[in-house]
Amino acid sequence: MIIIHSILRRKHLAELTKKSLMDNGVEESKIKIMFGDDRLDHPLMKRPHLLVSKFFYNEILPYCYKENEDCIYIQDGCIFSSNPLNINFNELKINWLGYLRMHGDYIVGAKFIYVPYNIVKHMILNFPANKNFGRIDRMIRDYGIKHDKLTKEPRLSIELTEYVSDWGNSHKIK
Repeated sequence: MIIIHSILRRKHLAELTKKSLMDNGVEESKIKIMFGDDRLDHPLMKRPHLLVSKFFYNEILPYCYKENEDCIYIQDGCIFSSNPLNINFNELKINWLGYLRMHGDYIVGAKFIYVPYNIVKHMILNFPANKNFGRIDRMIRDYGIKHDKLTKEPRLSIELTEYVSDWGNSHKIK
């Protein structure tokens, strides 16, 4: 299942991502847009970037678990030039295929990530209920390293629609 994570305010970016997937042969029934919390709705929250990782863990992973599906997690604004369902994923590890840049050995940005069902299930059943969330890229990286379940692939198949984040950062894949 391809999950496009967005917020209502950026619905147009999610729709662009969906259109690029369909233009490359992905059936609409294989794509789901899920809208998370908008940081502008939480003005007093000290670490609003945690909304992304909490939504991933509390909504996206349980949805894929319930549907008995692998999770292809894509953030809004990614534009595909080929069908990601044609990629030969390593089904034993999290495949990190889309990110903004590398900072040393740290991957910045969780733009396009494949999580096989066996890992979705393990994350759901083994993460503590009171998980202390960090940024989504840190959460996925730490899980993958701890369990030897992470492979960083060369960035494939995507461009990123340029936009300015809520923190004033220009987002474009480098």
